[in-house]
Amino acid sequence: MKSIVLACVVLAVGVAAQQDRTNVVHEAKLVTRTLVADVLRDAPGLCYGSTTRLYYEEGMTWDLEVFCGKSTCMKNATGFFEIVNDCAAPKPNEKCQPIIPQPGSVFPECCPQFECMPGATLEYPTEAEIKAEIKKAEEAQKAEQLKFAALQKEAAATAAPEA
Repeated sequence: MKSIVLACVVLAVGVAAQQDRTNVVHEAKLVTRTLVADVLRDAPGLCYGSTTRLYYEEGMTWDLEVFCGKSTCMKNATGFFEIVNDCAAPKPNEKCQPIIPQPGSVFPECCPQFECMPGATLEYPTEAEIKAEIKKAEEAQKAEQLKFAALQKEAAATAAPEA
């Protein structure tokens, strides 16, 4: 009898240990953003969907196929805007790998899932971190523009004939 109980305990511990090693699948986080809509002068009363190259009336929704999302044309006292729903991008994590969705799937099914090792969690950047990244990218772009302007000035000075 003791050997049967011991065997059951060993089996239960083995099953529990195996479950601890099973990877966990996390769903993508969905986000909603509000953006100023593209409005072209040829159609001032409509939103323009740059991903579809089509015009949309207030209240109409379209897929953002390239980006896995959807956008809705809205209007208020200040003009047209879009309510954009899409997939949030988590911070890089070596313990999590994306599961690529089926080609042709639409939002939200087109959002990737993430398979993570036991104990790993997906973290998403905060608004402050996103703003800091944008500022860093803008500063890098400005530095590149200044560098390019200096090179142009140097090239113009070199090409100018001596008097």
